[in-house]
This record gives sequence, C-alpha cells and structure tokens, in this order.
Amino acid sequence: MQSTGSRRRPWARGFLGTLVLCSWGAAQATPDDREPPRVLADTAGTFLEISAPPVASGTGSFVFHAMARTGRDGIYYSNGGAPIPVVTAGTDADFVTGESHHLMRLGSEPAMNSRGKIVFRAVLGEGEGILAREGPFGPLHFVADSGEAFRSFSDRVQVNDLGDVLFHALVDPRGHPDHEDSDAGTLEQRDLDIEEPDKIPPRARWTRRGMQAAFDEGIFLDDGDEMLVVGGTHVDFADVSARFDLNQRGAVTYRCWTADGTEHVVWDDGYATSFDLAHTGPVFEALGDPSCNDVGDVVFTAVSKGGLPVVVHGRNARVTPQVIAEGSDVISFRPGVAIDQFQSAYFVAVQDSDRETLIVRAKDGSLRPLLRTGDPVSCRGKTSWVGTIQLSSRPFFRQGILVLLVGLEPEGQAVVLVSTAKS
Repeated sequence: MQSTGSRRRPWARGFLGTLVLCSWGAAQATPDDREPPRVLADTAGTFLEISAPPVASGTGSFVFHAMARTGRDGIYYSNGGAPIPVVTAGTDADFVTGESHHLMRLGSEPAMNSRGKIVFRAVLGEGEGILAREGPFGPLHFVADSGEAFRSFSDRVQVNDLGDVLFHALVDPRGHPDHEDSDAGTLEQRDLDIEEPDKIPPRARWTRRGMQAAFDEGIFLDDGDEMLVVGGTHVDFADVSARFDLNQRGAVTYRCWTADGTEHVVWDDGYATSFDLAHTGPVFEALGDPSCNDVGDVVFTAVSKGGLPVVVHGRNARVTPQVIAEGSDVISFRPGVAIDQFQSAYFVAVQDSDRETLIVRAKDGSLRPLLRTGDPVSCRGKTSWVGTIQLSSRPFFRQGILVLLVGLEPEGQAVVLVSTAKS
C-alpha cells in the first residue's frame, strides 16, 4: 500500500426532480421479440453454487465467484468459453514478492478491467486483503491488507482501465501497531493516551440507527501511487454502503447516510467535488445503490414519497435527476442496475407473483424487455426456465451483449449471455 491521501472536498447538496419520462406499460412485448440466452456456466456440472452476477470487462470476458462441487470456492474467468480458475480457496498462492500465502476464503464480488487485471478480496491464513492478478495466470500482489491500517474488507471490489482499485474497509483505531508504518489518511480516530499499547480501545461512533459501532469505515481508491479516501464516517457520514461503482475516469458513486438518518446517493467526480446527487426527504422514501458510466451518467432505483418504485437517472451532478421508469404494476426493483455509454439503463423489475423482467430503457425513453421469468433456457441438452434474474453494475460482455446470473426452474443457476439488439 502506498502513502495515504484524501481527495475529500466540500460536500455539496444537490437538487431533486420528478420528471416522469415514460411509463412501465411501454415495456410490454412478446417473447418472440427476444433472442434466447446462451449458457456459459451452470450448477449442473463443475459448480455447486454461483454466488453473485458476473462482472464483465466490456471486451469479451468476465469474472465471477462460485463454489465448486469439491467444496472449495474460487474466482473464475471466461472469455466466452469454459470458465477457468483464477484462484481457489484452500490452496497456497505465490505472490510477486516471492512470498506464499494460504487462501482460506475468497470474496464473492471480484472484478476485472479490459486489460485483464482481476481484483478480489481474500481471507488469508494470517489476516485478509485486497488482491490483484494481471490476467488469470499473472502474478498475485496486494493492493491493501489488514497488516496495514485496515482492519477488514467488504467483498465488493472494482477496478478500471487506469488500474484504480476501489474497495470498502473498516479501519484500525489510531495508536494501533498497524498504524506505525502506514496511515489511513483522514479516517483516523481520536488521539489516545494508552498506558498499555497492546490494549487499544476503539472509538465508538454513532450509526444512522442510533447504535454504536466500534470502527470507522470508508471507501478507498488505490491509484497505484496513493491510497485515497473517497468517503467515510470520519467527516460527513454515519454509515457508508459497501456497494459502489467506479468508472474509467476514476469517478465514484455510492450510497451513504448522515447522522439524522437521511439516505444519500453521492457522486465523487474523482477530482474536486463530492456531490449529493439525491437524498431521502420530500421526493424519495428510500434509495438503491447507484451505478455510473464513463461519461458521468448515474442510475439508481428508489421508492418515491408515495411508495411507488422508480428508476432515477442523473448526469454529472449538473442535471436534475429524473425518474425514467415507474409503474403501478411494479412491486419493486431488484438490486443491481447498470447504464452504458449510450445512456441505456438496465434494471430488473418485479411484478405480481414475483415475476421478474430485465428491462432496457433507451436514451429515447423507450422501454423494452430483454429477459423474463418463464423464458426457456437450453442447458446441457435440457430445457429449463428462467426463475430469477441478477444483474451486476458491470454486465457489459461486449457491445450489444450482457452477461447475467439467472436462477433456473425447476432447479439450478446459470451464467448466461443475453443480446440487447432488437430482433
């Protein structure tokens, strides 16, 4: 880990709009309008369980976490063919430094960039860390580890083509021995007068629920030279979500809470400003985790003040966020939204009887279904049916194709490719 800095800037409040551009009814179409999904991995063979939707590079490859039938979890890579293991738990891994570490458990949300860099969380025989590998067979190295100022890490990790690595962590209190040679930047606790250095009490902080938490938490970005603090509980926030999104320019969007319980979607442009893009209050009752693209578009689900589930779009924190999809026949939206470079937004809507539909909302305002509960899936020569649909914030396998995780009926899971092209 390099020296730690902070890119926190003045916290700016945003403005909120409720312009409804289109309704849910426009999304209705027949199954004949859609191409069938193509299965790339499933739980009828090597895998016992696939933990989370795959994260794609945008150039024809993706990574995901799965539990193999051997009982060991692993990170797997595919460029459209059979998945190959990147790392496997229960094994010793060699690092670029010449050291070897035992991998006990692996984080369920790895990521990769278009250059093949793969990042993930790992629990080691001694501590844990955020690890990186250059390609599925390249050398392993640490991005951050709990032998430094960090105490523990969340599963979600992201990386862009600049090599920036984004992660969420709890931080050791100031005065802890791990702070002697490294510094967690502004995410430090109060000065402590400790007579027994081996017994360092953490400072309790108040969370949004009025409870005390022992350690500060934050979202960190390693740019290869510095460890930057994107947002944390040391200044503005009572809690910070471990679910965030990073674009190719180093901008970040994430969800957090202030001490009064207000929920916020924040846009950090990577240079000068953290901007409050939306918050609960007069317009929204609740907010979902946001996603962004490389030109500053942000999309997230929300619940309006009247209890209606909606999808919201903002751009560069300069345009009033707008509701781009809503409808009385939508019960809720599943976690996981995405937006591509053409301002097309992707989200999963849940209707009555728990029916799920993957929707694309184009820049022109049109809504179109791409995949639905009950759609047939050909898997190992047998026909199954889509039961559930899960979408990551980076599902773009390549232009015009998404990679998703679906639950199958009557049983099982599959990683599938779905075309976004019109028939």
